[in-house]
Amino acid sequence: MFFEKFPYLYYTLDDKNTYQIVPDILRRIKLSEELKNNNAFFDQYDIRDGETPEMLADKFYGSPMLHWVILLANDIIDPRFDWPLDYYNLVEFCKGKYGENSIYQLHHYADEAEYIVAGYRGLDESSTFLLPIPIVLESSGSVQSTLLLQNHPSNLIPVSNFSYEDAVNEKKRRINILKPQVVSEFDSNFTSLIKQ
Repeated sequence: MFFEKFPYLYYTLDDKNTYQIVPDILRRIKLSEELKNNNAFFDQYDIRDGETPEMLADKFYGSPMLHWVILLANDIIDPRFDWPLDYYNLVEFCKGKYGENSIYQLHHYADEAEYIVAGYRGLDESSTFLLPIPIVLESSGSVQSTLLLQNHPSNLIPVSNFSYEDAVNEKKRRINILKPQVVSEFDSNFTSLIKQ
């Protein structure tokens, strides 16, 4: 249903001997920030484990075929990774990214204001430090690259790889739901814009 709205083009795989007619999937419509931040058109919703875009479209719009409205309203291009993972899939994702034995190893340190002070993102200027602390930035076999931070607060919090990915995953749960009464007009406008 979604790609039926797109214009078609001729495409060849065999050096222009034969052609196929395919939807032009490289076209994209993006909502303006002004529209996305307008509470008159959107409600916020927190995704629960196991809910899919199709389930939410059915719940709010009465049709799972309108899942694309939810994805578009939230700038979700790849629902496999832009949609929140359930606990099991999050663990599997972490195992694939960090290695099975490394998902609970240190990712970075954060201070009480949740600034990332070491690790992949380096040091945030707004953090304050009191005493020197060695922080391993990189470890490769027996060789470690260590940074000695001066004036660190005594309450630095170690954040594991899993805790970091879990926090990133949780931020994906709050989404915008286009209000049902404007979906029909939204669909019409999208269809006319995508064909231009």
